[in-house]
Amino acid sequence: FDVVVSQGFLDHFQDGEIIALLRQQLRVARHVVFSVPNRARTRGDGGDERLLARYQWDCLLLRGGFEIVESCDYRPFLLRNLLPFGRRETPTMYLATVRKAAAATSRRLAVVRTTPSDTEDAVTIDDVWRRAA
Repeated sequence: FDVVVSQGFLDHFQDGEIIALLRQQLRVARHVVFSVPNRARTRGDGGDERLLARYQWDCLLLRGGFEIVESCDYRPFLLRNLLPFGRRETPTMYLATVRKAAAATSRRLAVVRTTPSDTEDAVTIDDVWRRAA
């Protein structure tokens, strides 16, 4: 397969289980795209969701040995956000696309940002590694 997609699935597992699930998915597909609620989400479903910040997800993916193709926070599309008097809401979801890391890959990947103010201080994966250490 070209891609495996999941929505709101991985946030219910511990780090080791997430890594194992992603490795299994990458065994049958070239890319995995997943979306989970992030730490900015104020309402949970009352279940066992792990609400992590974006850099925590990025660090987990890097520790698992995955190459991050894309990583960003976003907010789901809501019709009320189109109204002129609607308020701008904080991104409450995390989206990532990963693939198997090449054995000798040393290139630096930029972490994708979703808002113009964030692009000014974009970091590299090396910076994410330093945060995780």
